[in-house]
Amino acid sequence: MADYQLIIIGGGLSGLAAGIRSARFGQKTLIVEGHSLPGGLNSYYYRQGYLLETGLHAMTNFAAQGAKHAPLNRLFRQLKLSRKKFITHEQLGSEVIFPQASLQFSNDFNLLCEEITRHFPASIDRFRAMVKEIDAYDPFAEVPWQSARDFLRDRLAEPLLEDMLLLPLMVYGNAEEYDMDLGQFASCFGHFSWRAFFVRKEQLRT
Repeated sequence: MADYQLIIIGGGLSGLAAGIRSARFGQKTLIVEGHSLPGGLNSYYYRQGYLLETGLHAMTNFAAQGAKHAPLNRLFRQLKLSRKKFITHEQLGSEVIFPQASLQFSNDFNLLCEEITRHFPASIDRFRAMVKEIDAYDPFAEVPWQSARDFLRDRLAEPLLEDMLLLPLMVYGNAEEYDMDLGQFASCFGHFSWRAFFVRKEQLRT
């Protein structure tokens, strides 16, 4: 252990990121992980022949290789990794299911719009107008806490659709109960899987 300048306990995503960065800046780094695989909670294991995935099956911000300014491709360049050697695949689709209705969505944002048109025809125009507001919203501006639920209620006037849009985003990136900060909502909405997602092809699940 004395041979290392930095010892990181835990090979989760944060530990791996810290180890990579420190090693790139010349520090002799050791990452210690108790599990047989790196990745922390974003990993998997086998029990009695069954594959159990314990983490995310996908990551946000899928981008084509030619999109030089996309966050994904910038990350590959910063880490000096080859994008061609990293197997990616766009998601097949996801679905929010409530007893009263369901909404399917994929990387094609039009699918979500079609689903809202089918299940909430009176709300689709209000939804499209709301999306334009979110696209123009700066989620990093220093403003007081604002209720995303109030924002949705004022614009959609449809409680069920409000809940169905909030559910995946609150699971995806929220630490509050029942509501979330509008800035956090806008940031998650812009990066969630109905906008862009990529999946490791060998772990793709339907």
